[in-house]
Amino acid sequence: MKIRKQSGFTLIEMLIVIIVIAVLAAVVVPKVVNVVSTSKTNSALVDIKILNDAIERVRADAGACPADAAKAATWLTSTARPSDWPAGANWSGPYVETVPTNPSTGAAFAFSATTCKFS
Repeated sequence: MKIRKQSGFTLIEMLIVIIVIAVLAAVVVPKVVNVVSTSKTNSALVDIKILNDAIERVRADAGACPADAAKAATWLTSTARPSDWPAGANWSGPYVETVPTNPSTGAAFAFSATTCKFS
């Protein structure tokens, strides 16, 4: 009778590999999640800066700040002079192609007509 040499991994070897993979995953996954969160925050800050720069150009041209967020969005993105644009004011839009939304929530950024700023 021939004795065949069995090949394969023992249970202990398999458990060690599984434990090593679990430890690596425990270290890597939180860092990846943190990077995604940080990138969304940074993207939102850049979008707010772009919107505030554009609304400053609108205010410089119109001589006034839009009364609310809807009017601000219209004034920023119109490809032709908006019908509610101040009379006699220069118009050099569109000031932005689209008004971005918050990448974390998908909601529109808040607009204050008092400060004429997005946040």
